Amino acid sequence: PWEKPDDFTKLNGLLRYSRSSARSLWSLTAMGYDGDWQSTDQIPQRASGKTVPLFGYVDPSPNGDSSRYSLSGEYHHHSGSALTSLGAYLIRNNLNLVSNFTYCLEYGTAEECGVDDDSFKQTDERLVYGIQLDHSRPSTWGERTLLWRYGLEGQYHDIDNGLTRAVQGVPRPGGLIASYKVGQLMLGLYGDVEIQWSEKIRMLAGIRGDYYDADVNTEIQENSGQRDDSIVSPKLSFVFGPWSRTELYLNWGRGFHSNDARGWVASVDPANLEPVDAADPLVRAQGADIGVRTTFIQGLQSTLTLFRLDLDSELVFLGDAATTEPGPASQRTGVELANFYRLRDWISLELDLTFTSSE
Repeated sequence: PWEKPDDFTKLNGLLRYSRSSARSLWSLTAMGYDGDWQSTDQIPQRASGKTVPLFGYVDPSPNGDSSRYSLSGEYHHHSGSALTSLGAYLIRNNLNLVSNFTYCLEYGTAEECGVDDDSFKQTDERLVYGIQLDHSRPSTWGERTLLWRYGLEGQYHDIDNGLTRAVQGVPRPGGLIASYKVGQLMLGLYGDVEIQWSEKIRMLAGIRGDYYDADVNTEIQENSGQRDDSIVSPKLSFVFGPWSRTELYLNWGRGFHSNDARGWVASVDPANLEPVDAADPLVRAQGADIGVRTTFIQGLQSTLTLFRLDLDSELVFLGDAATTEPGPASQRTGVELANFYRLRDWISLELDLTFTSSE
């Protein structure tokens, strides 16, 4: 119904080549996506249906385009009962986004405001390199069966992004708010073991260590710098059953939220140069859930879960201000019911219900 249509155009594709033998499997995958669109931003409530039609617009310039291309490879090898997997990938991602949320808040008054006075353009170009190595093997402990798994992950982001005042989507002369060159390295080591304690009790215990390092460069010297951080995250799970094709499970684990690297070293707001506090690179998260899953009814798979997730703090990057804003700690509790029913060979039904309370 919008007077300014999205006019969304998209092209995407996938090409994969794979080979296998009795013990090994490898494949190469290339993927590509390219899209561009027009966007209708919000309109002031006082103008809706009056000076601006309900499905109208104030500024015709907001638009965007995005592309993502990737090349990945993976290799899997069986050696007896052990399995080794190796994967690597390269991703190129680009984004250009023109927005105007405030119209005349920064420039001029409502009487003298042009339609694109507060318009700004965000750009983001990045290359992502990644690798993952994983190995699993079974063993025995007396009469108990154990399954060991351990591995490592590595990822590097090479990022160029910025924020500029714009006129009809073209950067305004002297309108640069901020531009960043960011290099971020992420390394993770993990391991876990699954133990079959008895016919009805199974346990999974694991631990993961993560290391992050970021080097941020911008034209504002106070917001440039290097910083690193590390964190260790354990997890523990128990599964009881099955009884009458029904299992009970308990999960607990610690994880983390990685904040925007630009906020790690920031000391001033790039828009007004007011002092700001740097954000913690890695913020602790802790979660737990208890649930039951059953296939007691033929063809129906049902899972009922009670969960809780605690975050020490949350951080949001404000794209229209090129800065970060730390938030308080948060807590989420809820219940989730998931159902999958195979009615016939050619038709299935799904029903998922979730209730969440957050504070």
